[in-house]
Amino acid sequence: MSYLHHYPMLLEVPGMIEDTTVGLSGEKVAAALRAMADRVEKGSPDLAQLLGRGPVACEKEDRWVWRSIDSPKVVMKATGGWVEVEPDLIDLEDSCDSMKAASLLIKASRNAPANLETAIWARPENIGGTPIILEMRDEPDGLTFRTDISDFLAFADAEAVRDLAEADWGGPDQGQLMEWLREDNDPAVSALMLRQSLDPELDGFFESGVSVRVSDPDAAARFVEACRPGLLEGEGPRP
Repeated sequence: MSYLHHYPMLLEVPGMIEDTTVGLSGEKVAAALRAMADRVEKGSPDLAQLLGRGPVACEKEDRWVWRSIDSPKVVMKATGGWVEVEPDLIDLEDSCDSMKAASLLIKASRNAPANLETAIWARPENIGGTPIILEMRDEPDGLTFRTDISDFLAFADAEAVRDLAEADWGGPDQGQLMEWLREDNDPAVSALMLRQSLDPELDGFFESGVSVRVSDPDAAARFVEACRPGLLEGEGPRP
């Protein structure tokens, strides 16, 4: 996952006249932070000594990139054009949050729907493999959004994964899957919900008018077997 880390940090603020916070100002703290950034970029101080052994807290980032469905590690730059890049080297400028991604999906559905068949929004850490594509079809108008459900298959509750497989990897009643994607801020699901809020005539369709289908059930089954052996045979999840 892509995470926002929180580290404890000792910041040296020079020029204080007392051993308390008297005289401490935003300007002095900002100057100390800039000086520290300069030292870090030059290779000192030692990061482990500065930040400790690890973060005291971390939170999952709402960060997504537009990736090619067929070509691993190929993403679109914010300035346009496709590049091949390692997941940990993606520029922050080439990513956006889920609501921005959802609005871009809706715009593409109106102006360039063919683009929705060749690329999807994915978390940066998931651009390296071949995605397991889920097609979510809005039945009232036939519009289809696609997303990668590799994380769902790998980490979701075992019963939810079995339910999807037992439903022949699709169907209109996949509430657990849709709720999992919704809680993960999946842009494709956000786009469906956003369209509903923008179009009163579609009121309620998200709960009853969206059918889902895994585009390659065999690939999905192989993926589950590789990362959670025996799960689809009822033996339960394994590390």
